[in-house]
Amino acid sequence: MQPKRQDRLAALDLDAFRERVRTAMAGESEAKFAKRAGIGQSTLNGILNGRTAPSLDVSIAIAIAGKVRLEWLATGSDEQSPALIMPDRATLEDAIRLMEEVLETAGRTANLQTKAKAVTEIYSLLVEDKHGSTVPLPQQISRVLKLVG
Repeated sequence: MQPKRQDRLAALDLDAFRERVRTAMAGESEAKFAKRAGIGQSTLNGILNGRTAPSLDVSIAIAIAGKVRLEWLATGSDEQSPALIMPDRATLEDAIRLMEEVLETAGRTANLQTKAKAVTEIYSLLVEDKHGSTVPLPQQISRVLKLVG
């Protein structure tokens, strides 16, 4: 006899699943992420608040929208993978270009670790800006680029 759905769900770590969904959302609002994923905001909210366990099709939609592996989203496994969340290439290129422009304008150089840190921070700011950050992007980027100087 197969266990009831509630029993199977109890065996899962839904708190950890919800945290992985939040990680996949990368700071994006529930409304924007749900729209991008093609699921109802109430469905996403129910998952994030523990009222709903996602179906397979909803889990797939979340994984695709969040650019994460479905296996990782569902189980947390495959964490040895170097990049669970795949960066958007155009945004990454913009972050690198901005960092290089500021260095060139200032006539400065930076070591690889400092450049990597700056690009990572700028990338995050660019993603936040796309999702409606309240702090103006130029101010944020100038603060980050002080790290390079």
